[in-house]
Amino acid sequence: MIITDNGTVGWEGLLLDKTVITLDRTFYETTELPINVSRASELDKHIIVALDGNNSFSGKEYDKRLGLFIDSERETILSQKDFSPVDNLLMIEKLLTLKTKTQNSKN
Repeated sequence: MIITDNGTVGWEGLLLDKTVITLDRTFYETTELPINVSRASELDKHIIVALDGNNSFSGKEYDKRLGLFIDSERETILSQKDFSPVDNLLMIEKLLTLKTKTQNSKN
């Protein structure tokens, strides 16, 4: 079992099929595989449930959720080898400009 605030150790734990309890929001929470504890006072209860093996997903569903998450990450991230730092900054500037224009057109 791994207990983490929001570090990548939780992601690594999921990849190794470990029970992961998070104390904050994480980039991998959309998989619904980690157990999120919003109140520290309830941590003990979640640990007991996890130790009893009452995980929400197992087997093929667990693997499917991990696979879908990895696929979506691969489809939406920029590869460092494809862009220089200057290119990355230009891409960020373009995205921010687009977002600003979109928000302004809604108002």
